[in-house]
Amino acid sequence: MSKEYWYCCIGPAERSKLPWGSDGPLRAAVCDAFQRVTKHGDLSCASGWGVTADQKRQISFATYGDNLKRGIIASYHSEGRPLPRHMRAWELLFKEEKEE
Repeated sequence: MSKEYWYCCIGPAERSKLPWGSDGPLRAAVCDAFQRVTKHGDLSCASGWGVTADQKRQISFATYGDNLKRGIIASYHSEGRPLPRHMRAWELLFKEEKEE
């Protein structure tokens, strides 16, 4: 069985208005909840401020399954909207899969 990582992105917040070390309580809460749910501790927990809205979209899109990605791409095409840059690579990958 393959192991996966759980992903969560929360915000936005004005970082300049947050106290130093403000990611600590958030990370601790997630680690505690992870232990309660999985019945074991985490081996890796990373967090930090600084992700932009565009980076968040790219990261979120990377966590979607291929069928969902295909559906999102198809909806952009059917509505005549241009694909965002971070989706173009997936569109090309799916085209290459069809050609094989």
